[in-house]
Amino acid sequence: MPIQQMLLGSGAAVDLPVEDIFKVTTFTGNTSNSTTIAAPGNKVGNGVAVWHGKRNATNDKYYFDSDMSAGELLIQNDTASKFSGWSDSFEGFGTTSFDLGTNDGWADDEPYVNFQFKRYKNFFDFGTVTKNSSSQSFSHNLETVPRFMMVKRMDSSSHWYTYNYYDGKSKYIKTETLNEGATGRTTDTNVWNNTSPTSTQFTLGSTITNGTYKYMMWGNGDFCNVEYYSGNNSTKNLLCADSSGSLFRPQFIAIRRLDNFGWWSWFDTTRGIPSGDKYRWAAHNSTGSSGDDWLDLTSGGFDINPGSSYLNAAGGEFIFIAIKEVT
Repeated sequence: MPIQQMLLGSGAAVDLPVEDIFKVTTFTGNTSNSTTIAAPGNKVGNGVAVWHGKRNATNDKYYFDSDMSAGELLIQNDTASKFSGWSDSFEGFGTTSFDLGTNDGWADDEPYVNFQFKRYKNFFDFGTVTKNSSSQSFSHNLETVPRFMMVKRMDSSSHWYTYNYYDGKSKYIKTETLNEGATGRTTDTNVWNNTSPTSTQFTLGSTITNGTYKYMMWGNGDFCNVEYYSGNNSTKNLLCADSSGSLFRPQFIAIRRLDNFGWWSWFDTTRGIPSGDKYRWAAHNSTGSSGDDWLDLTSGGFDINPGSSYLNAAGGEFIFIAIKEVT
């Protein structure tokens, strides 16, 4: 019997390659027929979360996942509650893929992109929890301490409350906007109940009202690195390392400024790194991608070029999520 079958039969976890847990797909919309998008590794497995939107034109940025029913979605750049009944937009998941409908704005003949994150240890986790007390702790399955976490109410409007390990348990940012005011982050010990997340739990405090919430979280592992940096308005060299300390070249980079107005900027090799313009996808608002010489990849990370206060302001405080390239 092959060793993989023996491991599966015994209940042991089989490690996956990065292409089986993360995927960027670009395509042209089709208003005549549904579009089928294959999941990472052609398996939905334990679950997949998707951010979806147009590449170049103004359009909302949508979130949906394999725990949600067809027609259910959230808008990343909006405080609105969960939308339902949009089955002509998001048609649901199967075991190997998901389908997008023919609704105009999701399928018109323009370029689209979606980003898929699979639920996987030390990489990414998502889920739904119901809060019914002033402060409440919930279990998660990341198997490591979250470094970046978003929480969004589904049954009523709310901010996309966002935790990062650098700011810690007493602060949050709002990833549906450029941030509120020039201070960027907000200090509030009642958002996370002044309690740091652990490798098994996270806590929601009294600022986050009772209701049903979707959470998404990233951690440091074999394929993902979440780190803080300070800008210098010059070429800023940043290293990306896996859990063993080995450096890697990223295929995906998301950057958010913490201390001031800042885009929730997503970059990936599928749309333009390392050759040509680096297309910044604004996850926090409805604007299209913008191309410029924002950054360059290196063998062990990436360089951020000068000129953008959203990515590299002198003395600015930032956080990035980097995902390892396929090798």
